[in-house]
Amino acid sequence: MLILELPWSAEKAVQQFGRVHRSNQLYAPSFRLLVTDVGGEQRFVAAVSRRMQQLGAITRGDRHAALGDGDVGLAGCDFQGPMGSKALSELAQAVKRGELPESFQSCLESDASWDNLQCEAQQLVDAGQLRLEVASKGWRVGGNVKVADFLNSLLGVPVESQRRIFDLFNAMFSMLTQEAEANGDADNGVQSLNASIGKWTPDIKLDGSEVLNVDTSTGATTSAHHLTYDVGMAWSDAT
Repeated sequence: MLILELPWSAEKAVQQFGRVHRSNQLYAPSFRLLVTDVGGEQRFVAAVSRRMQQLGAITRGDRHAALGDGDVGLAGCDFQGPMGSKALSELAQAVKRGELPESFQSCLESDASWDNLQCEAQQLVDAGQLRLEVASKGWRVGGNVKVADFLNSLLGVPVESQRRIFDLFNAMFSMLTQEAEANGDADNGVQSLNASIGKWTPDIKLDGSEVLNVDTSTGATTSAHHLTYDVGMAWSDAT
């Protein structure tokens, strides 16, 4: 579904997206949202993404259920989760120290200068226009700022500054998310282990089972099955 413009509220967006997301359909929908490169606009996208995840958790027991294709689209716009808070904290501390950690150097655009960006962000913070979150008690602006507050404050910042600051924050957010997924630390919710994906079949093996509980009155058992799910693709299938 190609979304040209977000509705004025997350509830309206839920109704709109639901038109192409029905029960028992073979494939989950894929949402594509067109937005500008103005950082402050992401505040509204993040709010809709958050609301959609809450809806999925309530109705399906899976916070990704209402988002459709979980790898793209709205699923990657939830900046108000743990990774968003961590990215904001890292950005705020880098601005405070005046030094961007080596691990985040690749997050800068090729034509961007960290010294100029840090000076620009610091001036906005000092002027009370930009709100950041810092873990240490020695440097705070407006108390313990949440990601939503940070995105809200971007709306009052000059457009070019919005773009530069948000692009760095978004790149740091994406890097932290990818690292968490690679390390198995990311909570991806309930996942469907499909028998086949496209033209290739993933390798699913049962490593073992264990009985967790036996009902004393009915004798019904609750068991845990441990699976190995290899999503690797053979070179012949990839080519």
